[in-house]
Amino acid sequence: MRWSQKRRPLAEVQTQTLPAATMSVLAPQHAAWPFVSRLEEDGASRLTQYVFWADQGTKKIERSLLDGSDRKVIVDTGLDYPNQLAISHATMRLYWVDARKQEIVSCDKDGADLTKEQDVVKASEGNAVFGLAVIGNAAFISSWFNHKISSVYVSTEDSNWTTEMVIPHSRELYSLVATTSSIQTRNSHACGQADKGRCTHLCLPTEQGSFKCACPTFGGLALSFNAKSCEAPSELLFFTLSGSGEVGFISIRGAQSPYLTLAGRSSKPSAVTYDPVKQVVYWSDETDKAIYFSSLAGKGDKTVFLNGSDGVGKVTVVVAILAVVVVVVVVVVVVVVVVVVVVVVVVVVVVVVVVVVVIVVATIKIKGSGKEADYEENQKKKN
Repeated sequence: MRWSQKRRPLAEVQTQTLPAATMSVLAPQHAAWPFVSRLEEDGASRLTQYVFWADQGTKKIERSLLDGSDRKVIVDTGLDYPNQLAISHATMRLYWVDARKQEIVSCDKDGADLTKEQDVVKASEGNAVFGLAVIGNAAFISSWFNHKISSVYVSTEDSNWTTEMVIPHSRELYSLVATTSSIQTRNSHACGQADKGRCTHLCLPTEQGSFKCACPTFGGLALSFNAKSCEAPSELLFFTLSGSGEVGFISIRGAQSPYLTLAGRSSKPSAVTYDPVKQVVYWSDETDKAIYFSSLAGKGDKTVFLNGSDGVGKVTVVVAILAVVVVVVVVVVVVVVVVVVVVVVVVVVVVVVVVVVVIVVATIKIKGSGKEADYEENQKKKN
């Protein structure tokens, strides 16, 4: 039995070699504190393997095959603050502890037959329960502040708790893990053999005894054309995934793989480029307003190349301000032109009206003068 006194979030890909298989555990990045357990079933015609995790953020328990495929939610009701999960090969059930509801609960591998196994208040004394390990039908829990590791039987009506150990000065006991020969199942799966199915790096079991070879997430390796070995590719295609914050690459000549091979991560990567001489990947990030770089053969550790102190991001602000100024100037010019046009039209109309009035008045005067001349002429004739 081992235990942990330091809380460590599981957010990256963790790989562990077991006697039965090589396991790659993929935990969701949005999970508040995911806890993972592994289940194998030996059957006459098939071997089914799963990885389970609890998400305290979404209050769900999910499962997938060990290669990360066939992911599904199996429990989404009755959860408050699920902590560690455990599997019993004796009962073929999944167990977990709920820190707030103070109980051990179980279900089958599909999430059915949800059963409350035990209250833990007596052992925890009302303190939060974190760790859980199950051997056969004996469950072991760790509780905070009272420094205890306690045990009780599940799948039975016996509710008598036993204090297995008191660890002074251990204010917060975390995960538990137990190992015995009874829980180390034997099988003939290819990933459990010495050559790991001829995979040079990772052998990931899938369903019905099949498997897929894969390469480490970081390190600059990609699956070769034979889909078995990992190699440093000579022809690469880089890409950025803005939503998940990943900068990755694929081998143009190698085999297709459903698993991402990454060069780095940041908040919201956008543009990417590569220096093939130094084997260094550069990318810009819209949110961080920075340019990062990392070694292709590294572990994904990024280094700031340029950031806000170097003027990165300020150009965008200046361009935006200039754009606003240009728009304002254009609007002002348009308004001025419209006003000038209106004034010109008004002036032209006024001039036309004045000219017409002058012509009309002149015409009237001419006609009046003609009539006066005719009258005077007539008067002269009469005299």
